[in-house]
Amino acid sequence: MKKSKIVLSLASLSLVAAVAVGGTLAWMTDSTQIATNTFNIGSGFADDGTHKGLWLDETKIGGTSEEPENPAHPDQNPNNRTEEDQTYEGLRPNSTFAKDPTFHITEGSIPCYVIARIQNGDKATAAGYIFKAEDTSTETTLTANWKKVAGDNGKDDAQSMLGLDGYYIYVDKTTQEPLILDPSEATDDLTLEPLFRYTTLTIDISTEEELDKADGQQIKISGAAVQAQNATWEEAVKQAITTLG
Repeated sequence: MKKSKIVLSLASLSLVAAVAVGGTLAWMTDSTQIATNTFNIGSGFADDGTHKGLWLDETKIGGTSEEPENPAHPDQNPNNRTEEDQTYEGLRPNSTFAKDPTFHITEGSIPCYVIARIQNGDKATAAGYIFKAEDTSTETTLTANWKKVAGDNGKDDAQSMLGLDGYYIYVDKTTQEPLILDPSEATDDLTLEPLFRYTTLTIDISTEEELDKADGQQIKISGAAVQAQNATWEEAVKQAITTLG
Protein backbone atom coordinates (compact mmCIF):
# COMPACT_ATOMS: atom_id res chain seq x y z
CA MET A 1 0.00 0.00 0.00
CA LYS A 2 1.28 3.48 -0.85
CA LYS A 3 2.28 5.49 2.23
CA SER A 4 -0.49 7.84 3.34
CA LYS A 5 -0.23 11.55 2.95
CA ILE A 6 -1.43 12.97 6.24
CA VAL A 7 -3.43 16.15 6.48
CA LEU A 8 -3.99 17.33 10.01
CA SER A 9 -6.64 19.85 10.98
CA LEU A 10 -6.51 20.96 14.62
CA ALA A 11 -8.29 23.46 16.82
CA SER A 12 -7.34 24.78 20.21
CA LEU A 13 -10.31 23.21 21.91
CA SER A 14 -11.62 20.05 20.32
CA LEU A 15 -9.71 17.72 18.02
CA VAL A 16 -11.37 14.93 16.10
CA ALA A 17 -9.42 12.56 13.85
CA ALA A 18 -10.86 10.45 11.06
CA VAL A 19 -9.41 8.48 8.15
CA ALA A 20 -10.89 9.42 4.79
CA VAL A 21 -11.11 7.31 1.64
CA GLY A 22 -7.71 6.99 0.05
CA GLY A 23 -5.75 6.87 3.28
CA THR A 24 -5.74 10.53 4.27
CA LEU A 25 -5.75 11.12 8.01
CA ALA A 26 -7.64 14.30 8.86
CA TRP A 27 -8.24 15.94 12.22
CA MET A 28 -11.37 18.09 12.18
CA THR A 29 -13.26 20.21 14.64
CA ASP A 30 -16.56 21.96 15.03
CA SER A 31 -15.70 25.57 15.84
CA THR A 32 -19.13 26.09 17.39
CA GLN A 33 -17.83 24.16 20.39
CA ILE A 34 -15.32 26.89 21.24
CA ALA A 35 -17.76 28.88 23.36
CA THR A 36 -18.71 25.88 25.48
CA ASN A 37 -15.32 24.32 26.24
CA THR A 38 -14.27 26.83 28.88
CA PHE A 39 -16.40 27.55 31.92
CA ASN A 40 -16.40 30.03 34.81
CA ILE A 41 -17.71 28.81 38.16
CA GLY A 42 -18.53 31.73 40.45
CA SER A 43 -19.18 35.43 39.95
CA GLY A 44 -16.74 38.23 39.23
CA PHE A 45 -15.03 37.03 36.05
CA ALA A 46 -14.19 40.03 33.89
CA ASP A 47 -15.63 40.45 30.40
CA ASP A 48 -13.27 42.31 28.04
CA GLY A 49 -15.66 42.24 25.11
CA THR A 50 -13.90 39.28 23.51
CA HIS A 51 -13.51 36.85 26.41
CA LYS A 52 -14.99 36.40 29.84
CA GLY A 53 -12.85 34.69 32.44
CA LEU A 54 -11.16 31.55 31.14
CA TRP A 55 -10.27 31.17 27.46
CA LEU A 56 -8.03 28.93 25.38
CA ASP A 57 -5.77 29.33 22.35
CA GLU A 58 -2.74 27.77 20.63
CA THR A 59 0.16 28.46 18.26
CA LYS A 60 -0.94 29.41 14.77
CA ILE A 61 0.58 27.97 11.63
CA GLY A 62 2.61 30.54 9.70
CA GLY A 63 2.48 33.30 12.32
CA THR A 64 4.67 36.38 12.10
CA SER A 65 8.06 36.73 13.79
CA GLU A 66 7.25 40.04 15.47
CA GLU A 67 8.21 40.51 19.11
CA PRO A 68 5.65 39.31 21.67
CA GLU A 69 3.67 41.89 23.62
CA ASN A 70 3.97 39.89 26.83
CA PRO A 71 7.65 39.57 27.90
CA ALA A 72 6.70 37.01 30.56
CA HIS A 73 5.83 34.60 27.73
CA PRO A 74 8.37 35.25 24.95
CA ASP A 75 7.19 32.15 23.09
CA GLN A 76 3.66 33.54 22.82
CA ASN A 77 3.59 36.28 20.22
CA PRO A 78 -0.11 37.24 20.01
CA ASN A 79 0.24 37.38 16.23
CA ASN A 80 1.17 33.70 16.33
CA ARG A 81 -1.87 32.63 18.38
CA THR A 82 -5.30 31.47 17.27
CA GLU A 83 -8.58 30.19 18.64
CA GLU A 84 -9.63 29.02 15.19
CA ASP A 85 -9.41 25.71 13.32
CA GLN A 86 -6.11 24.92 11.61
CA THR A 87 -4.96 22.48 8.94
CA TYR A 88 -1.48 20.96 8.87
CA GLU A 89 -0.99 19.71 5.31
CA GLY A 90 1.42 16.99 4.28
CA LEU A 91 2.17 15.82 7.80
CA ARG A 92 4.35 12.71 7.76
CA PRO A 93 4.93 9.97 10.35
CA ASN A 94 7.62 10.85 12.91
CA SER A 95 7.02 14.56 12.36
CA THR A 96 6.69 16.98 15.29
CA PHE A 97 4.73 20.22 15.24
CA ALA A 98 3.91 22.97 17.72
CA LYS A 99 0.64 22.26 19.52
CA ASP A 100 0.33 24.11 22.82
CA PRO A 101 -3.22 24.47 24.22
CA THR A 102 -2.92 27.42 26.61
CA PHE A 103 -5.46 28.82 29.05
CA HIS A 104 -5.77 32.53 29.82
CA ILE A 105 -7.85 34.44 32.39
CA THR A 106 -9.14 37.91 31.63
CA GLU A 107 -7.54 40.72 33.61
CA GLY A 108 -9.61 41.94 36.52
CA SER A 109 -11.20 38.55 37.17
CA ILE A 110 -11.52 37.12 40.66
CA PRO A 111 -8.89 34.79 42.20
CA CYS A 112 -9.55 31.26 41.03
CA TYR A 113 -8.30 27.74 40.52
CA VAL A 114 -8.04 26.37 36.97
CA ILE A 115 -8.83 22.76 36.17
CA ALA A 116 -8.40 21.21 32.72
CA ARG A 117 -9.90 18.02 31.37
CA ILE A 118 -8.29 15.85 28.67
CA GLN A 119 -10.53 13.34 26.92
CA ASN A 120 -9.73 10.59 24.42
CA GLY A 121 -6.01 11.22 24.75
CA ASP A 122 -5.32 7.61 25.71
CA LYS A 123 -6.86 6.33 22.48
CA ALA A 124 -4.85 8.84 20.47
CA THR A 125 -1.59 7.86 22.15
CA ALA A 126 -2.37 4.18 21.57
CA ALA A 127 -2.77 5.03 17.88
CA GLY A 128 0.70 6.60 17.77
CA TYR A 129 0.39 10.23 18.85
CA ILE A 130 2.64 11.73 21.53
CA PHE A 131 1.68 14.94 23.35
CA LYS A 132 4.72 16.36 25.07
CA ALA A 133 6.19 19.27 26.97
CA GLU A 134 9.54 19.24 25.15
CA ASP A 135 10.20 18.47 21.50
CA THR A 136 12.93 16.00 22.46
CA SER A 137 10.59 13.85 24.56
CA THR A 138 9.87 10.35 23.32
CA GLU A 139 6.75 9.81 25.42
CA THR A 140 3.68 11.78 26.44
CA THR A 141 4.52 14.33 29.15
CA LEU A 142 2.65 17.42 30.33
CA THR A 143 4.34 20.61 31.50
CA ALA A 144 5.27 20.79 35.19
CA ASN A 145 2.50 23.26 36.06
CA TRP A 146 -0.26 20.70 35.49
CA LYS A 147 -0.95 17.97 38.06
CA LYS A 148 -3.41 15.14 37.57
CA VAL A 149 -6.02 15.00 40.32
CA ALA A 150 -8.62 12.60 38.91
CA GLY A 151 -9.12 10.13 36.12
CA ASP A 152 -11.66 10.72 33.38
CA ASN A 153 -14.25 9.01 35.58
CA GLY A 154 -13.73 11.70 38.22
CA LYS A 155 -12.11 9.28 40.68
CA ASP A 156 -8.59 9.40 42.11
CA ASP A 157 -7.86 5.74 42.80
CA ALA A 158 -4.66 4.26 41.40
CA GLN A 159 -6.29 2.67 38.36
CA SER A 160 -8.20 5.82 37.43
CA MET A 161 -5.04 7.92 37.64
CA LEU A 162 -3.26 5.94 34.94
CA GLY A 163 -2.95 7.33 31.43
CA LEU A 164 -3.45 10.77 29.91
CA ASP A 165 -7.21 11.20 30.18
CA GLY A 166 -8.57 12.94 33.24
CA TYR A 167 -8.62 16.16 35.24
CA TYR A 168 -5.59 18.36 35.93
CA ILE A 169 -5.20 21.36 38.25
CA TYR A 170 -2.76 24.21 37.71
CA VAL A 171 0.02 24.05 40.30
CA ASP A 172 3.31 25.60 41.36
CA LYS A 173 5.82 23.68 39.25
CA THR A 174 8.29 23.42 42.15
CA THR A 175 6.07 22.52 45.10
CA GLN A 176 3.30 20.92 43.03
CA GLU A 177 0.77 22.68 45.25
CA PRO A 178 -2.42 23.98 43.56
CA LEU A 179 -2.23 27.68 42.80
CA ILE A 180 -4.82 30.35 43.41
CA LEU A 181 -4.46 32.48 40.30
CA ASP A 182 -5.19 36.16 40.86
CA PRO A 183 -5.73 38.36 37.79
CA SER A 184 -7.77 40.89 39.79
CA GLU A 185 -5.07 43.57 39.66
CA ALA A 186 -3.34 42.44 36.49
CA THR A 187 -2.75 44.86 33.63
CA ASP A 188 -3.18 42.13 31.03
CA ASP A 189 -4.82 38.73 30.77
CA LEU A 190 -3.08 36.13 32.91
CA THR A 191 -1.45 33.48 30.73
CA LEU A 192 -0.88 29.98 32.10
CA GLU A 193 1.72 27.49 30.97
CA PRO A 194 0.37 25.21 28.23
CA LEU A 195 -0.73 21.65 28.97
CA PHE A 196 1.84 20.47 26.44
CA ARG A 197 3.83 22.16 23.67
CA TYR A 198 4.29 19.65 20.85
CA THR A 199 2.60 16.72 19.17
CA THR A 200 4.40 13.95 17.32
CA LEU A 201 2.93 11.30 15.05
CA THR A 202 5.20 8.35 15.68
CA ILE A 203 3.80 5.56 13.55
CA ASP A 204 4.36 4.90 9.86
CA ILE A 205 0.81 4.60 8.56
CA SER A 206 1.29 2.28 5.60
CA THR A 207 -1.20 -0.56 6.11
CA GLU A 208 -4.97 -0.88 6.27
CA GLU A 209 -4.63 -2.10 9.86
CA GLU A 210 -2.81 1.07 10.88
CA LEU A 211 -5.39 3.18 9.09
CA ASP A 212 -8.17 1.36 10.92
CA LYS A 213 -6.42 1.94 14.24
CA ALA A 214 -6.13 5.67 13.57
CA ASP A 215 -9.71 5.97 12.33
CA GLY A 216 -11.92 8.02 14.64
CA GLN A 217 -9.22 9.04 17.11
CA GLN A 218 -9.87 12.28 18.96
CA ILE A 219 -8.53 14.38 21.79
CA LYS A 220 -10.62 17.04 23.48
CA ILE A 221 -9.44 19.70 25.93
CA SER A 222 -11.79 21.70 28.13
CA GLY A 223 -11.31 23.76 31.27
CA ALA A 224 -12.98 25.49 34.19
CA ALA A 225 -11.98 28.47 36.32
CA VAL A 226 -13.42 28.05 39.83
CA GLN A 227 -13.78 30.95 42.25
CA ALA A 228 -11.24 30.42 45.05
CA GLN A 229 -12.99 32.40 47.78
CA ASN A 230 -14.35 30.08 50.49
CA ALA A 231 -13.29 27.01 48.50
CA THR A 232 -10.43 24.55 48.90
CA TRP A 233 -8.73 23.22 45.81
CA GLU A 234 -10.36 19.84 46.45
CA GLU A 235 -13.79 21.49 46.40
CA ALA A 236 -12.82 23.35 43.24
CA VAL A 237 -11.92 20.08 41.56
CA LYS A 238 -15.27 18.56 42.50
CA GLN A 239 -17.09 21.56 41.03
CA ALA A 240 -15.03 21.36 37.85
CA ILE A 241 -15.74 17.64 37.46
CA THR A 242 -19.45 18.31 37.82
CA THR A 243 -19.30 21.08 35.21
CA LEU A 244 -16.95 19.42 32.71
CA GLY A 245 -18.12 15.85 33.22
